[in-house]
Amino acid sequence: LLGVAANYLLLFTFNAATASVRFTARSLAAGDRRGFREALGYALSAQGSGALLGAALLAAAAPALVDGLFQVPAGLRESGIFFLRAAAAGGFFLAMAQYAGSVFQGLQRFDAYNAMSCVQSALMPAGAALLLWVGLRVEAVASWFILLNALVALAALGGAWALLRRAEPAGEGTG
Repeated sequence: LLGVAANYLLLFTFNAATASVRFTARSLAAGDRRGFREALGYALSAQGSGALLGAALLAAAAPALVDGLFQVPAGLRESGIFFLRAAAAGGFFLAMAQYAGSVFQGLQRFDAYNAMSCVQSALMPAGAALLLWVGLRVEAVASWFILLNALVALAALGGAWALLRRAEPAGEGTG
């Protein structure tokens, strides 16, 4: 549920990060510094603002969604609201990691992209299983979702920034 709700937030980004892969790679290959920066800047602003808007809407609508659409029993209402808000927060970080992934792909650094994807894919279920195995409540899994996606996003954005500083074209380009 966390992953599904978080991925719906990506609809608000209009897939800008993924679309930027082509333009980033093309500008880099052409030595077009301006086009390179514009592609990355557009993707970051669209990805960030879209994800932030989606997260805010999901967090604000959480009570209505729990009561109406999902018809969560009254005894689980607060947990349902917490889960949807955790999905909103984690979804924002997921979108930022997706942006970093698009940078990796645009720079043809598929090793970095695959490493990020593997870490995200492996650690979420492993962490969730561990938290439940030690006896924590399911809300701890939602907190883990936020924390993991925040850490992956920060690490991936840091890695992307380091790669970008080395890869930026020297020329102003034709942009």
